[in-house]
Amino acid sequence: MSLDDLPFWNRSSHGQQRLNHEVNNGTYQGRPIIKRDSRINGGVSLGASPREAIVVDFQYGELDRQYQPLAQAVQRNPCAHESTILLAVYRVIDRVFIKRADKDLDFLIKKLDVKDDEKTKLDHFIRNGTGVCRHMALTAGALIERLIDEGYLTGKISVDRNDIPAGAHAWARYTSQKGEVIIIDPSLKFFGKLNDPKACWPYARPEDK
Repeated sequence: MSLDDLPFWNRSSHGQQRLNHEVNNGTYQGRPIIKRDSRINGGVSLGASPREAIVVDFQYGELDRQYQPLAQAVQRNPCAHESTILLAVYRVIDRVFIKRADKDLDFLIKKLDVKDDEKTKLDHFIRNGTGVCRHMALTAGALIERLIDEGYLTGKISVDRNDIPAGAHAWARYTSQKGEVIIIDPSLKFFGKLNDPKACWPYARPEDK
């Protein structure tokens, strides 16, 4: 049994099952589907229930615009600890996404005339400073993934999602080479280790317990 088959951790697989008629070998309309521990840049995030299909791609410009100052700051301080770099990513997301209410997102979706399950660039949400947990998690994950790709970080990044009676949620999860897990969750204003008692959501995967 895979992690996606377990209770509360199956939102990614639900999205694929729901759109099974358009999913082909792990892709949706030509793009790899973003799921736990997968690549982020170049992919598309599907909803367990109908919503926009979010395309994450640096080639569209907005992600790169957020990334370049991060990379330059790391270059100026090559001895920075990875937690310092990750915190800088958290702060970028916290600064960019200033409109976080559902009504703000609904307004933007209507303005963009986005239909359910229609591919939509993450760039639209970054540019408008509007998004909820999924947009913030994908942005954080994409920025961290590129920092890893370019050698500034050495761990692994994942966009995690789960579902509890209180609702569904998404965040970025970074695992260092030593196995330490750091959660980056600007939506709930949390940055810290997986076992931090101040954590405000059940971030731990079943295998973490």
